[in-house]
Amino acid sequence: MEQEVAETVVRSTREEAERQARGDLDRLRRQAVEAGRERSRKIIKITTIDTDAGTISYNPAGRLLRDWYLHVYINSLRSNLSQPNEVIDDQQATGAAALLQRLRPSAGPLRTLSAVDLTRKIAIADAATATARITERLHEVGVARAIRHAPDHRFDDDPLRVQVARHWYLRCYEDSLAAAAKVRTPLAEVTNAETFQVANALAAGEARRLIGRNGVPVALAYADAARITGPAADAARKMFNHPAVLTASGSTVDRKRDLERLGAEDRTPTGDLRSGDAIRHGESEATRRMQ
Repeated sequence: MEQEVAETVVRSTREEAERQARGDLDRLRRQAVEAGRERSRKIIKITTIDTDAGTISYNPAGRLLRDWYLHVYINSLRSNLSQPNEVIDDQQATGAAALLQRLRPSAGPLRTLSAVDLTRKIAIADAATATARITERLHEVGVARAIRHAPDHRFDDDPLRVQVARHWYLRCYEDSLAAAAKVRTPLAEVTNAETFQVANALAAGEARRLIGRNGVPVALAYADAARITGPAADAARKMFNHPAVLTASGSTVDRKRDLERLGAEDRTPTGDLRSGDAIRHGESEATRRMQ
């Protein structure tokens, strides 16, 4: 493969991986917001049922606490994913407690402030759990996208070039996710120099170690990097220090089906978003204090 062609392929792969990572992340964030809305309806009730009288009355304090939960949850989730957000500070919590006090003057300032603070903690914990589940889910999506990006018949059925392209795609996809989730170390960032190194490998049709065991790119010229021999799938894996080979078989097929359903059916995160026994106790306690 000519060097100019290899550089074009590697550059376009990086751009596509980063673009799709941002799109997948935003899609699952929106789904997580809907899951948060559903959870708020479960943990904070806005109606009070009098079983003796057989009546149901509206609970404005519950409505306020539910809105407060969503406000904290959505902005915490956006902050965790490096998206524009409003900082939730103590002044906002004090303001919410003051509004709650006006709705329930009999509760007292200490109980209202405690309910607002507890709801805030639950929302922050839920947002952290949702972020972890999103990044975990998108790792599998990235694997499926990498295989789809470079199918077995690409590059005239050259297995090494196919594997290098797949692992390069996954490297760029996960780098974009790590940056958004604020877990990427500066030295591990994908750079233009690394992009050029991968183009050299693709042009030469050989694998050389580009990522060290610590996840940081090797600070060597391409010609000086250690050459890797062996089966193409394993050589490309070692080239990028990835934990597994990328082959279109077995569980990967299931992940590709998941990828096709990502936009329409994936409900990440789903189920119980609670974090720890204290939060499990606290969610009902926050509601109880205002009833």
